[in-house]
Amino acid sequence: MSCEKLQEKVAKAAEFIPKSFRTHAEFPLVKIDWIFEQLSALGIENSETGHELLMSEHCKFGYAREQFVDKGKLPIVIFSKIWGILREGAKEEPTEVQIPGVTSPQMVQIHTVGQMSTKELIEQYGPDCSSEIESEILKRSKGRNVIVFDVSSKKMNIKHSLKFMKEAKHHVTPSEWVDDTGEIWSVFPVGYWPNVEYDICPVTEEVLTDGYCASLGVSWSAVDDDCRKFIAVMKLKGIRLDIMSVNQVIDLAKEKGLDGLKKRFPTVTIEYLRLLDEGRLPPIDVNSKKIEERRHKKNAFEPRVHRH
Repeated sequence: MSCEKLQEKVAKAAEFIPKSFRTHAEFPLVKIDWIFEQLSALGIENSETGHELLMSEHCKFGYAREQFVDKGKLPIVIFSKIWGILREGAKEEPTEVQIPGVTSPQMVQIHTVGQMSTKELIEQYGPDCSSEIESEILKRSKGRNVIVFDVSSKKMNIKHSLKFMKEAKHHVTPSEWVDDTGEIWSVFPVGYWPNVEYDICPVTEEVLTDGYCASLGVSWSAVDDDCRKFIAVMKLKGIRLDIMSVNQVIDLAKEKGLDGLKKRFPTVTIEYLRLLDEGRLPPIDVNSKKIEERRHKKNAFEPRVHRH
């Protein structure tokens, strides 16, 4: 017998999955069914017992993220939102927190992630931190620039990051900041680290989140690198690439690959082959330095250099 409470949660969660989200060419049109499919893969069926399991301490955030994000290709921010809906009313998962000054074997279980102070979260944040910590910081920062790095050393500054965590609650934060001494700092959203390459959308050139382009509302995860470069050349050639046409091109790339794109766009193929021969195909990834450079060219609605 199905569970009415679980069905209500899934229906509510499905509202946050964009219509354009696809995991493959034959993406099921019913988003509710897709969510139940992911839950089923976790062993959670549409029943009272399944809902009880979902709400139990055995249903870990990390397991769900692997299924919905890593395998299902759902953008992490959207997953974080719908997982909160699905788990509404459950006790938060305990997490082991490293106390400053305490060596690795001496781990103390003191808080659930949601109970941790912002200072504790930032102190625990790093490339190898748990997905729960990253997700909680992302939620509190509203996805804004809050993690501060020294421009030259690329080291994270906890004090300044806490400052921008407070500011992010009230307004958009800058991508670059000059402190009272004149020192310049880079400010990034959660998940970005200096000297790491990030995939970018071949159309908008914005950094992708788990393969997802927020501006277009599409996932590039199932499109290989060669096809992405071809699509970037399409943009250079002035081919119209709006949300509808991009979805059609993505479907073609996933179904027919590079050969299908070449056959469909012969004039672009000539330019693609020329640039390929010259080693000048458009890049489909970018490092944090390039991200900073791109941000300087953004529109005036986002502050770039902020002085205090």
